Amino acid sequence: MTGKALEWIRSNKDGPFFLYLATPNIHHPFTPHPPFKGTSKCGRYGDFVHELDWIVGEVLRTLKEEGLAENTLVIFTSDNGGMINQGGQAAWQQGHRFNGDLLGFKFDAWEGGHRVPFIVRWPGKIEADSTSDQLISNVDLMGALAALTRQELEEGEGPDSFNILPALIGKPGKPIRNHLVLAASRKTHSALREGDWIYIGAKAESGFQATSRGNTFLAVRRPSNSTARSIAILRMERSRNRLRMPSCTTSIPTCPKVGMSFESIRNERV
Repeated sequence: MTGKALEWIRSNKDGPFFLYLATPNIHHPFTPHPPFKGTSKCGRYGDFVHELDWIVGEVLRTLKEEGLAENTLVIFTSDNGGMINQGGQAAWQQGHRFNGDLLGFKFDAWEGGHRVPFIVRWPGKIEADSTSDQLISNVDLMGALAALTRQELEEGEGPDSFNILPALIGKPGKPIRNHLVLAASRKTHSALREGDWIYIGAKAESGFQATSRGNTFLAVRRPSNSTARSIAILRMERSRNRLRMPSCTTSIPTCPKVGMSFESIRNERV
């Protein structure tokens, strides 16, 4: 796949182009190519990450060799957080914290499930090493790319996509979007973000219950008469645009809660 992508760049270098490269890294099954096997200290998962790093490097190297690096917008991101399945658990036990210090994992309503890297390179347009605290989503790429290419979206096209181009090339004076609906897997995993607040109405661990860390498939059976439901309304830490949850390790009931009036995301928006 990488070779095809590089060949496509070379074949289309003389005109505007759009390349979407969806690598299998770092999705399971973790199958690193032989040159990368054993190159990390975190098993197949870590080796697969090393291969991904090489893939990104090859794309950037080709852009430079073809004289395109200075006039090409490159975006590196993911569609979800790390998944602590069998291979992920092995990497975790070997010290690799693929979700950093975030709570949760893929499919989850917590940040570990949906807070992902979003790295952008555009020499002359985006200042190197700059950062932004804007709230954005991958769905906003449609609005941003439409604005960049001066394309008018028709009515009904990308209604939930915001133009985040101003956040990429500058520092807007106000939030581009102040709300976000996070629907990771199913209704029980949804979360609603507005301003500095996030609402999570899922059961137990934001929809998951397991007997061991990272086991996303082994559910704990609840008593048939159990109607317990956990709800959390949490304040985001404005300076880092993330949840302030230093003591949260497992389920919502153990996490800090605050009360508030959340009129703008009442039943009609759930």
